[in-house]
Amino acid sequence: MKTRFVMYLVGAIVIVIIGYRFLVTDRTPKIGDGASTTNEAVLDLENKLGIEIEDDASKIELKPVSGVTGSAIASAVEKESGVLLSVLADLPEPFEAEKYSVVLSDPDEEIGEMAAVKGGWILEKIINRPSEQIKKVGILITSGNTKMVIFEGEF
Repeated sequence: MKTRFVMYLVGAIVIVIIGYRFLVTDRTPKIGDGASTTNEAVLDLENKLGIEIEDDASKIELKPVSGVTGSAIASAVEKESGVLLSVLADLPEPFEAEKYSVVLSDPDEEIGEMAAVKGGWILEKIINRPSEQIKKVGILITSGNTKMVIFEGEF
């Protein structure tokens, strides 16, 4: 009887250890996963739009906020005249009265309207402030008086 109890106890401990290992392993972030995803997104959009982002630029992948389809990236690089902010996006064609814009920090800080290019959308703009102050970038869709952030990311 004691042998059977010990066997059940050992079996239960083994199952708990294996289960714990799988749960912890699945939830543990892997070093470099974010960077490789961002690099893949950058390369995909560069190839699709035929535009090359400077190697020394800080690059982020903008994540969808409101279930919109597409992909977007932003890059920032220090220049003599300020920070060159570039936003590239693969987005569907907006309806006639809609437009895509780029915002910093919040939807009221709109810095410019995105232009259509081969296969996507782009905005390149010199921002006259230190790069440390450019933390959050978003893509806004505007239709009349309605504004909605559809992509955002943080440097």
